[in-house]
Amino acid sequence: EQIERRLLRSVDHVFCVRQTAIERYRENMPALASRFEFIPTWVDTELFHGSSDPMLRQKIFQRLRLPDETKLLISVGRLDRQKDPLLLLDAFSITVAADSNIHLVMIGDGSLRPQVEERIQTLGLTSAVTLLGAQQPSEVADLLRAVDLFVLSSAYEGMPIAVLEALASGVPVVTTQVGEVLRVVHNGKNGQVAAERTPQALAGAIT
Repeated sequence: EQIERRLLRSVDHVFCVRQTAIERYRENMPALASRFEFIPTWVDTELFHGSSDPMLRQKIFQRLRLPDETKLLISVGRLDRQKDPLLLLDAFSITVAADSNIHLVMIGDGSLRPQVEERIQTLGLTSAVTLLGAQQPSEVADLLRAVDLFVLSSAYEGMPIAVLEALASGVPVVTTQVGEVLRVVHNGKNGQVAAERTPQALAGAIT
């Protein structure tokens, strides 16, 4: 904070993607309060949009070797503590127990990859979860256009761009209540915000 305080005296504007960060800066540096402004994360709508290919979902399902009637969920994010993929897997195991006709695709890689792989095995989800690792944006965009639901299980966020990309692609979003998601995800309209950051609450929102 001391480094920031020195640095920020020399800039004209500071833009943040999280409103609470703006409030904290203004409180801690009242003399500079007018320099801090909220700005929403942007999304490339030329890449992330609804599908114009009627065969895209079929192609994706064939690639994943899934039956056509499968309900397909997706998460996009690093496998690290911020994104909390272990919470997602615990919630998904509850969902699968109630509906076996469901599959989760996880895009991303990170320091928790070994723990994620271990949790998948421990929960008996080997056939219900596909780890695709890091993917190019164009691949992510195609996958989003083929799925039924996007899930974010983060412990903290600003304005998560992955949520905006999912919404721009026409995919409803289930999310933990983090950062600025309440600005864009509205219960019963374009998704569901879990009441608590627990496996049971997240599973309920998915269901």
